[in-house]
Amino acid sequence: MRKTRRHWTGSSRCWSFDPRATCQNRSCPHLTNMHPVRPVHRAAFSYREDPDSPAFDDSFWHVVMDEKCGLCTSTKSQIVRSDKDERVRIVPIGSDLGQSLLCHDGLDPGDPQSWSLLRDGVAFDGLSAALRLFPSISVSYAPLFIMFILPTSWRDALYRMVARNRYRWFGRADLCAMPDPGVQSRLISSRAGDTDRWA
Repeated sequence: MRKTRRHWTGSSRCWSFDPRATCQNRSCPHLTNMHPVRPVHRAAFSYREDPDSPAFDDSFWHVVMDEKCGLCTSTKSQIVRSDKDERVRIVPIGSDLGQSLLCHDGLDPGDPQSWSLLRDGVAFDGLSAALRLFPSISVSYAPLFIMFILPTSWRDALYRMVARNRYRWFGRADLCAMPDPGVQSRLISSRAGDTDRWA
């Protein structure tokens, strides 16, 4: 029998990807409906009914991002500086929670290019996620809304171009190792499954 591997490997603080991994959840929508940028449309808070989704405090907005990407590390610093109300939490893409959220929404949990925003129970991904996140946490980013005039396919293509080249253009960094206490307080770096199921 061919063994399957979980998507994440590594310590309890940070994870790296096993490119040979296959999903153990055979109902995972990414196996048949995976889209490289756009999540499957689902009802708000539908993950609460998913037996493979761990419970977490979804009163916060959750951003799932690559924990080894220099651009993502810079993005997280921007979030911390701009989010004065502390509404946003950062989820490493390789964590149990990050993997579960991406898998539930039909995004490839084994692809470090995935970048997702979960806000008010609804998932957004790629550039569309960033365009919804930053103007919402700071008015200084309001001009970004103008990018919504671009067709979705153009925004997806732009996001994929940056995502594919992010290591070459922006280098690598370990966001889980950032010493900034403001960053660490927002980082959900423990493995999921330690909390109770949804009530």
